[in-house]
Amino acid sequence: MNPTRALLRAYGTCTQIVRRNARNFYYAFLSLPKAERAAIHAVYAFCRLADDAADGTGSVRSKKARLDEYRRLLDRAVAGRAEDSVFIALSDAIRRFRISPTLFHDLLDGLTQDLTVTRYETYDDMKRYCYLVASTVGLMCLPIFGARDEKAKQHGVDLGLALQITNILRDVGEDAARGRIYLPQEDLRAHGYTEDELLRGVVNDAFRALMSQQAARARKLYASGRQVLRYIPERTRACPELMYRVYGRILEMIVEADYNVFDRRLGPGKWEKVRMVGEVWRRTALSTS
Repeated sequence: MNPTRALLRAYGTCTQIVRRNARNFYYAFLSLPKAERAAIHAVYAFCRLADDAADGTGSVRSKKARLDEYRRLLDRAVAGRAEDSVFIALSDAIRRFRISPTLFHDLLDGLTQDLTVTRYETYDDMKRYCYLVASTVGLMCLPIFGARDEKAKQHGVDLGLALQITNILRDVGEDAARGRIYLPQEDLRAHGYTEDELLRGVVNDAFRALMSQQAARARKLYASGRQVLRYIPERTRACPELMYRVYGRILEMIVEADYNVFDRRLGPGKWEKVRMVGEVWRRTALSTS
């Protein structure tokens, strides 16, 4: 088969995965130029496959075996011997945009950790987990966005942390039902809120104080994370800005709901996202005209 045709087919497979699964990220990806969008699709497809392997059905042993297989396929892709469509596209994206393969291994470390670690004692422990499963992805994306300045990295890390903490706050009930509590144990004890109350979806003053503490941490990280936009060229800036705005809006909605995240999954609807896309694209077009 013609290598170019095989590569195009591989990228097409990644795009299909994005269309089926991306939700919030799909609208952000649309703003990217063609080559950068294809690379982001490859990165997302890898992350989606790995995340599904960790969260899917089966024993811990079988899930770990699947993640280990992805490590093997990743290493072969980095060496230029990709075997699977997603990894063919990923190999090209890593090479073209000079993405560090270590970041992909760190992500797999975080997902593997998630198979057996269900509690985090301190905020620093939770942050380390968030770095592995979210900040690594942000760092993968920075070279695709064209951010070459080393100063961008810490802001990119902080934005990833903010997004993941927002996810944790939104999904706290769903995660608890699956046996995972990401909120720091020391914070639960400090506010007098119990795991039993969390499993029952109790929203009381203790829970609100606990969630408010985490939301304040997320806001501080968003403030730093937003600074990453200064290091990203205008032609690709809309994508990370939309990620920032969508997840920032989710955090706002959690606060507006007085931290009742148990009754429904909070987040902007389709048309609010479309409005955000229009606003960001319009501003980008004006700034580059």
